[in-house]
Amino acid sequence: MTKNNITFLLICLISLSACKSTSEIISNNTAASKNTVNVEMNSQQAVIWQQTSAEYVALCHQAFNAAKKQLNYYNDFGSSDKPPIIVMDIDETVLDNSPYNGYLTLNNKEYSEASWRKWTSLSQAEAIPGAVKFIEYASVTGIPIYYISNRSDEDLQTTIQNMIDLGLPVNQDNFFLKQEGFTKSSIRDGLSKQFEIILSIGDNLADFEEVYERQLGLKERKDIANSMGNQFGNKYIILPNVMYGGWRDALENGEPSGVPQTDKEGDTKFLRSFDIDQAN
Repeated sequence: MTKNNITFLLICLISLSACKSTSEIISNNTAASKNTVNVEMNSQQAVIWQQTSAEYVALCHQAFNAAKKQLNYYNDFGSSDKPPIIVMDIDETVLDNSPYNGYLTLNNKEYSEASWRKWTSLSQAEAIPGAVKFIEYASVTGIPIYYISNRSDEDLQTTIQNMIDLGLPVNQDNFFLKQEGFTKSSIRDGLSKQFEIILSIGDNLADFEEVYERQLGLKERKDIANSMGNQFGNKYIILPNVMYGGWRDALENGEPSGVPQTDKEGDTKFLRSFDIDQAN
């Protein structure tokens, strides 16, 4: 083999290697870009659904109708040695924060405490459909509502002002916002020593049971929810929220074993489908 041929082959090998590397880079970048677009599109669709869907409105009214029936049932047949109370979450249970999520989507930003505080400082959240009527009804029955929220304690006054502006009856002593060393379950446990919690209303399963404050895998979360099936629509009333929550954390945080739940394919990894070629 001549010197020129050797040189030519070396050039070809180098070129092929470079092409392969470039192809891999383009492929990886394309996959990453596609995943980013999918995540952004999913977030956008979630916000649009909450803001425009009549089905969302119907589900919220359905939840509060169930809550009212449970409240009436207790008033007619219930009894307890302790005074009865209702426990409610605030965000996506009483107050609609979809404009904040809309801001994140439109500006391609992620959640930050700073931007969230700017949103809450405005006290402009609208009420979740059905929430105002239910809270007013509960007030008439004389059963107080205690609010347990992961909002910062620094947001207390702007949160109360927001609810006052919506015409809601407010007692500042009935608000428990996030403080260091406390969890929603620990606050519920404290209230349970003095009161009988006859009804819990929220948009996240952590609003009901301590176990959901732990880092659980997807299957474990669903198994526990199935085991609690008789509680939903009775003692536990859940509102729809496809924008964020424990379900989203379970996708992103991984299994307790440390095995990642997500990969370069993104959320599509979790989709169930079918083989269309098997159909007639």
